[in-house]
Amino acid sequence: MENQIIKVLETVGFTNSEIQVYLGLLKLGEGKVGEIIKLCSVSSSNVHDACEKLTQKGIISFVVKNNIKHYNCCEPSNLNLIVQKEEDKLKNIKNELSQIIPQIKSMKKLVEQKQNAEVFLGFNGIKSAYKELFENKVKDEEFLFFYKYDKSNVKIVDKFFAKMDIEDYYNNIISKGIFSNEYKKDFSKRKGRNDIKTKFTSSPIPSSVNIYCDKTLIISWSENPTAFLIESKEITQTHRELFEEIWKL
Repeated sequence: MENQIIKVLETVGFTNSEIQVYLGLLKLGEGKVGEIIKLCSVSSSNVHDACEKLTQKGIISFVVKNNIKHYNCCEPSNLNLIVQKEEDKLKNIKNELSQIIPQIKSMKKLVEQKQNAEVFLGFNGIKSAYKELFENKVKDEEFLFFYKYDKSNVKIVDKFFAKMDIEDYYNNIISKGIFSNEYKKDFSKRKGRNDIKTKFTSSPIPSSVNIYCDKTLIISWSENPTAFLIESKEITQTHRELFEEIWKL
């Protein structure tokens, strides 16, 4: 019987000293610390500590006689208070978890959605950026791009793509481009990319934005061009939706 009591008390969180003191008091009915020490074979410091904790838990109580504390066991049903306290604690923890789980899910989603950005400088850098853009080709995935005509850099752009169009950067990739109306004449002179589906518009469009899979390549053309390659589902999807909207118009 006593073994079963010990096992259950351990389950609800009693330490060995607390169990020994509690069982000792059950046998004594009422006892001073010295009497408890003799009966339980527990060190003085541990008995004092156990009595303090059991009193705080409402499992034992004491009366003072001649300036000496005499301990006794409270109503055994008070043990239920410990379980109730743990249940309340677990309930609070559950409520707190329910509040932070959406935040954790949001953080997890951000981590899972890989995002990365790289900067490329110069014409060789631009070539490298295009290579990375098409690094992982996906069957039937469309390559979409904008080119806004700029008189100050159109010759630079034409010279760059005159070389790139004849290389194996984006062969066998479905390509759709939206250009400014002003570039129609220049584009007709380009060789090697007759397979590009093109549309021309007088509406405002982004300048040199390239979209493929989950990557967006933005280029600032000049004698020393700069490219920004962004790997992000959200950013790329935003540009893709803009492209499709303008393409339909």
